[in-house]
Amino acid sequence: MSPSRVVIVGGGYGGVTAAKLLDRDFEVVLVEKKDTFFHNIGALRGLVDHGFLEELFMPYDNLLSRGSVVRGEAQDVEPGTVVLGDGRRIAYDYLVLASGSSYPFPAKTPFDEKAPSIAAIRWAGSQLEEADGALLFGGGPVGIELAGEIKSRYPEKGVALVHSHKALMGGWFNPSLGGKLLEKLEAKGVRVIFEEAVLPEDENDPETTFVTDKGTTIEASLLRPHPLSGVMGFICFGVRPNTSFLRGRFPLDEAGRVRVDRYLRVTGYDNAFAIGDITDVEEPKTAYLAQKHAEVVSRNIRATENGRKRALKAYAPNPNPPVVVPVGPDDGVTQFPVAGGLVVGRRTTRLLKGRDLMVERYRKILGLR
Repeated sequence: MSPSRVVIVGGGYGGVTAAKLLDRDFEVVLVEKKDTFFHNIGALRGLVDHGFLEELFMPYDNLLSRGSVVRGEAQDVEPGTVVLGDGRRIAYDYLVLASGSSYPFPAKTPFDEKAPSIAAIRWAGSQLEEADGALLFGGGPVGIELAGEIKSRYPEKGVALVHSHKALMGGWFNPSLGGKLLEKLEAKGVRVIFEEAVLPEDENDPETTFVTDKGTTIEASLLRPHPLSGVMGFICFGVRPNTSFLRGRFPLDEAGRVRVDRYLRVTGYDNAFAIGDITDVEEPKTAYLAQKHAEVVSRNIRATENGRKRALKAYAPNPNPPVVVPVGPDDGVTQFPVAGGLVVGRRTTRLLKGRDLMVERYRKILGLR
């Protein structure tokens, strides 16, 4: 008998991991609209180090030994069939939804091809190089990492980070994580403004300073690239699940995330699973956790295939999830999921992520090393 077919929609961190884990025992078909895997964990460094960019785009050619990667965009999912935008139909026995999320440029790009993505990041990097500084909106991991990359590459540039909350990295994280990150940013000369939002610039006054909703002023001279090009600003928040093609087919919550049970099965389905950013699991949306989802789902598909439903593994979000936040290549802070969120500093963060932003690890996963 031929093996059951698993169709995985989305070739990001979770999708790639699930495909690798299932490739040995199933007919795996990975559906991905991009022409290469984009290692967006390294995108922010690529903005300031153009020599780093090429390494971030990794072809899928060597990912699977038995299965196949189909380039196309899922437009609909019918019972037992994924329908692509060009009309192709791919039947499945098991479905893994891993379509990921959209995020403001340059942490992710809006393009499906490598060439325009690289061109856009290089263009933004050249604008930043001309600028006297940058204004960042959002004090989560992206805003913090981008501030660290800019100040490490251009220590003379002014960088201001405006965050609408009381502290950096709130929510699931140990308060000391945000406190230590604030210390490191300020040591690099980043100006961090809490509980405020920047108001739109007065277009009639090219020399105006920026003013927040609390009245704080930010000198335009620190932030303006040159008199005609305006401020180099970056939006560093706003994850949106890529689930529009599922609406009306699968249960979604108010934010557009797929509702899943504790086994990461789509609610109401035994042969459909969801992983990564698109799930309604209450936890940070990170590449690491998407991979953990993939491990659970791979095990559960095997258990279902073998008729061992009692062997299904439940996914339990950690109340103190791990996170690694570099502040440039040689500094940063990490939280481990133990002891209420154990927080460690520079050396561990550099080894885990900061040194090469995991490029070598993912090039090995994609079969490029």
